[in-house]
Amino acid sequence: MRKVYGALALVAIVGLAACDRPDRTDPYGESPEQGLMPAQQMDPDMMAAMMEIQEIQQKLGPIQQEALEDEALASQLQAINQTIDEVMREEDADLIDRIEGFQARMAAAEQAGDEEAIQALMFEAQGLQQEAEALQVAVLERPDIRQRIDEFEAAHRARMIEIDPEAEVLLDRVDAILAGLEG
Repeated sequence: MRKVYGALALVAIVGLAACDRPDRTDPYGESPEQGLMPAQQMDPDMMAAMMEIQEIQQKLGPIQQEALEDEALASQLQAINQTIDEVMREEDADLIDRIEGFQARMAAAEQAGDEEAIQALMFEAQGLQQEAEALQVAVLERPDIRQRIDEFEAAHRARMIEIDPEAEVLLDRVDAILAGLEG
């Protein structure tokens, strides 16, 4: 099992990219809440575990952010994001062009107040989002990309622990929770 820290760092990677690039989505194309099952369908143990993870993430968030203020980490993160963007374009330039064209059409429809066009574009966005998610997952699974992310995660984790040694306990707890859910 990959340690959960990988998921936390990946959220940070894509989250920061979204700050720099408004057209960038997170790797799953959704907020954490959207990715969860409805509460009435979730096992009570699973729900409790997810709530604990969310509480831990709230404690880790400021530590993660402070660690990402480190110039070397920020530079490493920016380079990873740039590589991901470049590889995604290499893999499917047509999709990237369609996404960029979509964004321009959506902005124009919103500016014109054309609700009918906005609705049609929202439907189109769903298909583009699915394609983009699949492409991004494939890119993130490439060994060269995965290695760079792993290196970043290790450096980020180390910096978080330097900032607050309790971060290691919190990260280990999340790992243990997820291991229990998998087992």
